[in-house]
Amino acid sequence: MSVTQSLSCPRCNIPLPTDGAVRACDQCEGVLLPQPALQPLLLKLAAELREEGCFDSTPAEVTDKGPAGSCPQCGQRMENYGYLSSSKVLIDSCFECGLIWTDDKELTAMAKMHAKSLEAEDRILEERRAADDEAAAAAIRHLRIRRMN
Repeated sequence: MSVTQSLSCPRCNIPLPTDGAVRACDQCEGVLLPQPALQPLLLKLAAELREEGCFDSTPAEVTDKGPAGSCPQCGQRMENYGYLSSSKVLIDSCFECGLIWTDDKELTAMAKMHAKSLEAEDRILEERRAADDEAAAAAIRHLRIRRMN
């Protein structure tokens, strides 16, 4: 998606601002972005949520507004599917040109889900480190006992 290319909101059909790759509709507050921009954006938003402690343990389901219709860039039908294979957040994607449309509140819900996922990964890594430390301590004890005998 060209940063200067004129695109319209797939919901409101009004022109979207052309101030970057991620474009938000001023009327419906939906967001249009290229697929490669999604992961970095979610990482940034999730980090902010984690710093502020502003994410629920179980993100609420976001009411879907239905399929967004046609892709504003290529005109192909956008497909509606669950983010992270969940029915909590349904987003729209054009598989032809790689644009993603999120309705208002969907991006925030996705960031909360992402933050929760990162929190779970951190907990697993911490548990693995603790188990590795325990195993190392047991091995050292075993070696000390063997040296004494």
